[in-house]
Amino acid sequence: MSRYGSREWFEAAYRQTARDPWGLTWRPTQLYRYNVMASELDRCISARHLAVDSVVDVGCATGDFLNLLAESLPHGRQRRLIGADLSGTAIDRARSRYPHLEFWISGLDALPQQLAAPADLVCCLEVLYYLAAEDRPRALVTLRSILRPGGLLLVSSMTGAAPYMDYQQLCALVGQEFHIVAAAGLNLWPLVSLEKLALRTRLSPKFELSRFRPGRTGFEVMRRLARCCGALLGKRAQSHAYVIATPR
Repeated sequence: MSRYGSREWFEAAYRQTARDPWGLTWRPTQLYRYNVMASELDRCISARHLAVDSVVDVGCATGDFLNLLAESLPHGRQRRLIGADLSGTAIDRARSRYPHLEFWISGLDALPQQLAAPADLVCCLEVLYYLAAEDRPRALVTLRSILRPGGLLLVSSMTGAAPYMDYQQLCALVGQEFHIVAAAGLNLWPLVSLEKLALRTRLSPKFELSRFRPGRTGFEVMRRLARCCGALLGKRAQSHAYVIATPR
């Protein structure tokens, strides 16, 4: 049995499906979360008048979030977007789906040596809980090393019992190396549970990411559902958290 979160573990997971093992390309909660975070990033970038010419997405999977950033962030004259993932299978699929973007087979530890210069924006979605708790502070140091002064880091996590973190734990972890400029929890737990049931039964309805852009029907429906879940279940409804931060 491969160690949880290892390269071999991810490769075994990808071998189980021709798409991705977590439904990243079709789950409404996932598509909604991607757009919530991209929208909040855009707000923070605009408020700070930040030029984003270089982006690194650590743990990019099959490339959906990186492509969303390519479509939604302001265009720079020499913009470069790089997705990095431990899994060669994930990178092969990302390159096939988004040939206009750049993808590397790489873990976080190797990126400081591979990057020619620190990035303006670094994203690390659903990655840190695959690391042992004692290794997470070092990962934040590495993330800071590949981000230029004044740049932005986006980190997200599922929330819950170990190996996951709750909202406060994620903020405390990121706050060791970064100044937090925005953070939020998302109340999607009942909906995520239904999606996981669909995953187990190998159902994979097709939803387009564009339907979940802010102002579109899918986004507004999910936002109302998240509010209802929070009102009915309180903290028990929280399923994910994200933090946007800048280096100290």
